Amino acid sequence: MSSISNDLLVLLPEGLLALAAMALLLIGVLLTKNAFRAVSTAAIVALAVAAWFVVSPVSASQNAFHGAFVADGFARFAKLLVLLGSALTLLMSQEFLEREKIAPLRIPVLVLLATIGMLFHGFGGRASLRFTWVSNCRVSRSMCSRPSTAIRCVPVKRASNTSFWAHSLPA
Repeated sequence: MSSISNDLLVLLPEGLLALAAMALLLIGVLLTKNAFRAVSTAAIVALAVAAWFVVSPVSASQNAFHGAFVADGFARFAKLLVLLGSALTLLMSQEFLEREKIAPLRIPVLVLLATIGMLFHGFGGRASLRFTWVSNCRVSRSMCSRPSTAIRCVPVKRASNTSFWAHSLPA
């Protein structure tokens, strides 16, 4: 198998959830009456299938895209917790939303999309660490004109006399 196919097999649960979210959105639009229960049940089934792919990985590789995404034991355990939490959220909310007559079709789709975000960001390896670190740094226009400029972190004193790490750009 080629490298790109191994990388895509590592990301199979997330890809499955993305395809399921798009399909359920289309199904929900086409089925206008009593579609909430069907779409919500199908979303729970999609989460269960994704959990099965997490438990029994189809790829022997533990890294994808040169270490940007990691599929080690801890990542699998954490992904299972996220998938279980999302499935329980959908399962517990079905009856309440129908009883209160506020059962929009977008709720199961939004839960699936939020789950994909949690799986990518929380357990993504180096890609999520880079995203988190860069999103916490201040970015100025000078970075765009000087792409080789390194961001450095310096300790800064606050008014309450406690220090924290602030990110600054070199002059």
